[in-house]
Amino acid sequence: MINTLNESSLHRTLKQLYSLEDDFTTEEKVGQWICDITNANRNQIIEIQTSNVSKLKSKIVGLLSLEKKVKIVHPVIIEKTIETYDLDGKLLYRRKSPKKENIYSIFKQITGLTELLLHESFTLEIIEISEIETRIKLSQPTQVKNKARHHLKNWVKTDKKLKQIYKTHIFKTAKDYLNLLPQYYLQTSQNDFTVKQTRELLNLKNVKTNASLMVWVLKKMDLIEEIYKEKREIHYRISKDSSLRSE
Repeated sequence: MINTLNESSLHRTLKQLYSLEDDFTTEEKVGQWICDITNANRNQIIEIQTSNVSKLKSKIVGLLSLEKKVKIVHPVIIEKTIETYDLDGKLLYRRKSPKKENIYSIFKQITGLTELLLHESFTLEIIEISEIETRIKLSQPTQVKNKARHHLKNWVKTDKKLKQIYKTHIFKTAKDYLNLLPQYYLQTSQNDFTVKQTRELLNLKNVKTNASLMVWVLKKMDLIEEIYKEKREIHYRISKDSSLRSE
């Protein structure tokens, strides 16, 4: 049971699903790292990351240096149900969380990986899912172990469970990332756009920050470039050489 003590049910379930093929095993050591899933010849590595993907940077860099093919699987929670139990395990109430992610939420997770995203041996697989988050209600407000709470609450999160997988997105080439940019399809505005215009074209709830991060990440990947600034707004265009890295 190496490296599994702090796994959520969500993480364990996804690991089981992605290791169903006969030649894949779990919790194998490759170099100095324990990997979630490896194939028989240990050339392909699959890591399940339910939190910030950028935290895996050193591991990804190390595995790529060993000439391994690395796939990171990251779930995006488009629907969440919260179940709260008392200390005796009795369900008190169940409700839908108002917080919803979308495919554009991935950009806040990969800001630290911009130089790796187009590596020929790297793949990012995003799965849109619904999950169940379980909590235990306490008698008084408390702080969590990692002291991450700014305001004390009378509950603690105990687990995350997979409810359903809706859709899978594969990101490997420049085109895979540019496909999320609406201007990529609008030839008239392709060579001159702003973050504000991108956000308006996407027309999604809670996408303001995500649109800004997407533009930032694509710029760091050299897929788009600044062309001028007008009235405090930076104007961008899709880089001329980005199509050369789209296959």
